[in-house]
Amino acid sequence: MKLTFGPEPPVKVSYEAIENMTGLKFPWVQQNDDGSKAFYYGMCPECDNALGLINPFETLSTEPHGRHKLEPVQGFTHDLEKILACSRFKRAARSGLVNGCETAVMTPNGRSVRQIVTENEDLLIGIVTEVTGISPSLTLIRALFRTFFDTPLYLRPTITPGNAPWLLFGALRTRPLHGQIIRTESDTAKAILRKVEAARIGRYSRLEARPRHWIDIRFTLYRHRISGTDPPCETINFMIVSKEGATGDRTLLEKSIRLRPESFLRRIKARENPTPRGSRIINIARAELQQHIAQHPI
Repeated sequence: MKLTFGPEPPVKVSYEAIENMTGLKFPWVQQNDDGSKAFYYGMCPECDNALGLINPFETLSTEPHGRHKLEPVQGFTHDLEKILACSRFKRAARSGLVNGCETAVMTPNGRSVRQIVTENEDLLIGIVTEVTGISPSLTLIRALFRTFFDTPLYLRPTITPGNAPWLLFGALRTRPLHGQIIRTESDTAKAILRKVEAARIGRYSRLEARPRHWIDIRFTLYRHRISGTDPPCETINFMIVSKEGATGDRTLLEKSIRLRPESFLRRIKARENPTPRGSRIINIARAELQQHIAQHPI
């Protein structure tokens, strides 16, 4: 484990090390709600995520060690995907994660997240268009919901009602951008037109396809980060990638988008009746959810 935020070498878990290196201060030592119990934390020297320190007083038979925390810990950066890729992560702990609908257990938070996403997706689409310049087609929206529900992404430990709609777009792995409406003044359109000679924004501001030319849109869920500030700062990466023949992927645009969960929830409370297109989007979401529940009644 590490007991500093810098590039320090790892140390063995012990109460002496915790006391000497941290002064028993926050965030290394934290109390439960009523102050009756202390929790001790360190950092993984490989992935820099929080470790819960087990048996630091050496009062149990088990050797003192650190265990990755699958939920965010105040004061520490939380990157679930880095934890899963960490060579020090105990594979047995994966049983606490959701890997598929067959083994998933529905929770009150999961149900709340699913409801908010389904009933407010038209609002989210508008926010996505504001930030990226892309107005997804109804076909893309339907595919997006199907992936989101079937994974199911909404049961991940880091998903909340406020950030779920943005992380919904983590389901966009390699979806084609051709045929989608793109605002010509957006950074997305400018990057594509500047870096891809064959690209063209055609009728109704839709990106037109060209032979041997493919452009993907990706919201990279594996780069969803929760920084341990107060309030926490959440980000997700947005990428536009070009594939041209056998030359491989070429990144045209990559930017880090700051998620604003509280702002999104305020917009939900202040919203009015959806537009006709908004109603169609919501109906698509409801239909996909009904189909998902019929196939996976969890």
